[in-house]
Amino acid sequence: MTTNAHRNAPIVVVFSLLAVGYLALAEADDLQPPEMPKATAVAAAAPATSPSNPASAPSAFSISSNTQGSTASVKASVDLPRWFTPSSLTASSASLNVSTPVSKSSQATTFASLGGFTNATTATGQYNLTWFPHLDRKNIIDLIMECAEAANAARGTPSGGGTCPDLTLYVPANDNQKAAWMKWKSVFQTLKAELKKPEQATPAAWFFGVNVTGTDDSHTYYGAKSLVKSEFTDVPISAGPSATYVFQGWLTAATLQFQYATTDKDNDSETVCPAGPAPVTCVVGSIGRPKKTTQDTFSFEVRRSQTILGHQIGLAPKVSYDANSGLYSFSLPIFLFGCGKQLNGGIEYDWSSDVHRSTVGAFITAPFSVFNGLSSSSASCPTKN
Repeated sequence: MTTNAHRNAPIVVVFSLLAVGYLALAEADDLQPPEMPKATAVAAAAPATSPSNPASAPSAFSISSNTQGSTASVKASVDLPRWFTPSSLTASSASLNVSTPVSKSSQATTFASLGGFTNATTATGQYNLTWFPHLDRKNIIDLIMECAEAANAARGTPSGGGTCPDLTLYVPANDNQKAAWMKWKSVFQTLKAELKKPEQATPAAWFFGVNVTGTDDSHTYYGAKSLVKSEFTDVPISAGPSATYVFQGWLTAATLQFQYATTDKDNDSETVCPAGPAPVTCVVGSIGRPKKTTQDTFSFEVRRSQTILGHQIGLAPKVSYDANSGLYSFSLPIFLFGCGKQLNGGIEYDWSSDVHRSTVGAFITAPFSVFNGLSSSSASCPTKN
């Protein structure tokens, strides 16, 4: 395949501007108790069976490089309405990721892992449904309603509303308000303690997702008989479902995924000279039109946040198997540094059974998260053990 980063630059610029310019669609007015994730905070404060307002997430930019090439990508994601019941929370999110090769040289499409393209411009749309099966909100709801009632009495405002504001710095105007403020303080401390419990702050969660990827794939080849150089362009499609389980504590996640992909594979490069009297002009390259192939790839990935010698790292080993070809591959990214709003860097080891060759590369990307972009409201920094 012949790639040209300059040709695809406008696509990347447009999506970069859209992602960087993304603004929050909604934001809560009252302060929530500190140190609790957005998902559980909204789950606690929202009515029992109503959807929440959507909230957008910042864009993410990453660059990766190995012996097979370099790519740059930009991603924008948004949280969609959530639905609540007293015993569970269901949320949803969507994202769009665009990546393009940045290497200066043109080279054939290669595969860093089964079902993936490394030297083609790709656009991936993803939808995720999140389910917190063990998130018990009944006690939280009761505490918030009691807190709201005490807060209203402390401020001398009419009863109503279901949020628990932070009145730490509030000065009551009379003895009745002071008594109500003391009650608010007690309930507020109890609520904060309850929200810090692992089953409330970092509950186990299921993520069910589906994605579709389109690829700008161009090939150059020589006719098998004429040896005339020709161009061939196609848009291979890749799609499939996935299921991720994030364990309580948010330090470990496991993902099982199936991906169906159509690809156009170049024939092996060779040197061919036309028959006839000398002198003749020989050609070097792929002979014959690329062949259409399909992949049915099953993959299993584990993501783990770990502390080693006081340093927080992220591990994400992944095994993939193509049921059509019988090929399999293994990758091990190790996230070494960077957290919060910074970029994260690391090294990655790859091996595939088709070439029986190991490759090692470096990458710079968004901070490591066991959620791996499944939810835009997920904490990006690892939680220390």
